[in-house]
Amino acid sequence: QLYSYEDITAAGAFDYLTKPFAMSDLQTRIERCRRQKWTQEELKKYQTQLEELVKERTAKLELEIKERRRAEATLRESEARFRKFSEEASHEGIIFQDDGKIIDVNETLAKMSGYSRDELIGKDVLQLVDPEYWPVIEARMTRDCEEEYEVVACRKDGVRVPLEVHAKVIPYLGKMMRVAAVRDITDRKRSE
Repeated sequence: QLYSYEDITAAGAFDYLTKPFAMSDLQTRIERCRRQKWTQEELKKYQTQLEELVKERTAKLELEIKERRRAEATLRESEARFRKFSEEASHEGIIFQDDGKIIDVNETLAKMSGYSRDELIGKDVLQLVDPEYWPVIEARMTRDCEEEYEVVACRKDGVRVPLEVHAKVIPYLGKMMRVAAVRDITDRKRSE
C-alpha cells in the first residue's frame, strides 16, 4: 500500500528516517492518522447535516410563529370590531356569559340594568332576572336555544322591566360563549 507524503509526515515518519525503526510501527501510526482524519471528516459531515436540519426546523418554527401572530392579530381586530359594533352600533343590550356568569356587557345593557359594567362582570346572569323566569333562562341555556323569548328583569333600583332576549353560542375571547341581545319591550307591552 502506498502512502502520501502528508500521511507519512503527519505520522511522524521523519523520526524514523534518522533512527532504526520497525516498518509495522510506521504503518500502525499511519493507519491511526488516517482513521483520525476519516473520523474528523465524518464528524464534519454529520455536523453539517445537523446544522442544515436545525436551520430547516428554525425556518419552519419562525413561519409558524409568524402565522400564529397573524392569526392572533386578526382575532384581536375581529374582537375589537365586534366590541365597537356592540358598543356603538347596537341599540340593544349585549351580554356575554359563560356557564351563567357574566363575562362582558355593552354600555347599553349597563344603562338598561342600572348597574355599571364593572358591577355586572362576574355576576350570575340570573341575579338580573325576576326569579319567576329563572327556569325559562336555565332551560334555554342548557339547550343552547336560539329562539327569542321574553323575561322580566329587575333593575338595580328595583324597577321591573320586560325584555325580549335573543341568544346564541359564538366564539368570543378564544372560547365558545353564550351571547344575548336584550331589548327593552316596555313600550310594546304597554300598547298591547
